[in-house]
Amino acid sequence: MAIIVLKAWYLESALSAAQVQHKQPDLRLSRTNLLKTGMRADLLDDLDKVMASRWYERYQEGESVEFYIEGSGAYSISNLDLISREMYFNKRNTLSFIEPVLFFCGQGQYPASSQSIRTTLSKIVDSINRNRQPITPLVFEQNLSAEDGITQIDAGLLRKLKTAVMVVADVTPVATVTDPVTQPIPSPQVCVEVGYALQVRKPEEIVLVQMIREEIMGRFPFEVDESSYLLVKDGKDLQTQLSTQVSRQLQRAKLIEG
Repeated sequence: MAIIVLKAWYLESALSAAQVQHKQPDLRLSRTNLLKTGMRADLLDDLDKVMASRWYERYQEGESVEFYIEGSGAYSISNLDLISREMYFNKRNTLSFIEPVLFFCGQGQYPASSQSIRTTLSKIVDSINRNRQPITPLVFEQNLSAEDGITQIDAGLLRKLKTAVMVVADVTPVATVTDPVTQPIPSPQVCVEVGYALQVRKPEEIVLVQMIREEIMGRFPFEVDESSYLLVKDGKDLQTQLSTQVSRQLQRAKLIEG
């Protein structure tokens, strides 16, 4: 039987399958068996190189390690035996990479807060692209409301909420209810988007920003991770807190150096 040699790229950052193939492969494999839900292959690389790699270190630490395998798609390692040089992979239906997009969920009921956050995020993205030189340029995108103020919850919006490197939402209160006590209410549209993001993202990948309004006191009415919530008093405070959160997440995603 002819040996089938495949190149494999470790998926650790915000690169698509097309982009990652422009890099040097992280592994060379000889495929020995291809199943509907998996693959068995032999390692062709030097074992010292394998054991010194970042992906092997993460595999030993128990993290999920994924590769894009030439001509086959996305796979995660299910088992690895360095003695026999055998690797077993599980097929992934989708690549779990993230996109280098900072996505903003704004609202139009109290435009002052969303405009301030939008402007600050745009400046942060420009500064990072200019000074921190990420491995791929960071893009700033936002939800877009129709003329009647209603946002369409379509597949495109859900994809951005799921794949953006970070989601920032304006949860500044736009109204109040009194039942049984007065409670601030964020934009319903933003709450829907945040609710979906909380289902598909890790807490540290979401930032909820509430600008203080003296006429509406109180904080975001749902319990969220404290690290995901910023209570901001003015533009300077917003810049400081948001810059720190964005930089921290981009470092986790391996888009910029620490």
